Amino acid sequence: MKQQFCMKTEITGTYDWPAGSYCVFKYGGDDCPGVMLSGSISWDDEDSNNGNYKNGTVPEGVYGQDTLIYYCCMTDGDVSQPISLPTQNPFYLFPYNSEQCQTVQGMTATQEYFVWDQESREGFASQDRHPYKIMDGGRLKISYCYYTGK
Repeated sequence: MKQQFCMKTEITGTYDWPAGSYCVFKYGGDDCPGVMLSGSISWDDEDSNNGNYKNGTVPEGVYGQDTLIYYCCMTDGDVSQPISLPTQNPFYLFPYNSEQCQTVQGMTATQEYFVWDQESREGFASQDRHPYKIMDGGRLKISYCYYTGK
């Protein structure tokens, strides 16, 4: 499995993330923006023949024998109440607290997901606020919401 990231790495102007129920990847060692809350998900990758590697710009985390990724989550709104975000380009948000995608004005959401088969059933951990996840036996499923213009 190969996952690629396209991340905004520079802040231009000021922007408050709207109230809602969603998460984004955390970038850099700084605190989450505004009132967003941080958290993480980790999983136990294959021990033998582990092909993990990273290059370029990636979300804050640990990418080695196992994987740990940090997130920033907005937890103070209604997932069905439309929020306003820039709509010039497609983007991803993670659902928070349920599999339902946050409604975004002028955008259509398509739900996608990654499933990681872990080395052991006990190799999964989450802390604080993080995207909605499902554990199915030893597999970890994380949903992604892909937004495109209507």
